[in-house]
Amino acid sequence: MHAYSTIEELHEFSRPPVTFYWPDPLDPDDRNDPPVLVTKRRLIRLAIVAAETGARFQREGLEQDPVAWLLAPLALFDGGDAIDASLELAGCKRAILLHALAIGLDADPSLLDDLLDQRSGGQPSPLYV
Repeated sequence: MHAYSTIEELHEFSRPPVTFYWPDPLDPDDRNDPPVLVTKRRLIRLAIVAAETGARFQREGLEQDPVAWLLAPLALFDGGDAIDASLELAGCKRAILLHALAIGLDADPSLLDDLLDQRSGGQPSPLYV
């Protein structure tokens, strides 16, 4: 398992160095911006992961920028970032569990998947009305 306590440690072990370009979210939309088609459910997953990330960074007094964590390539998401990964159910669950357990800023995805599988135990989730 690789657990990194800081973004700097994560980048120190990243190979090869990669430069990412993210459009400035405060700039106006551009006709060359790639469209992203998502469902409401996927947007809610992203909002939950973003809220959990910000809450954990605040709770633990982490100096790193939570948005930088959301945009960083992570082993947790097979080299992808949390923005894209959290749209999928598996990525959303991994991110929530990582922050709930506070086991670093990155982790081996199979470890978290094993924990999630043990938790489900084949039992259906309760329905709330």
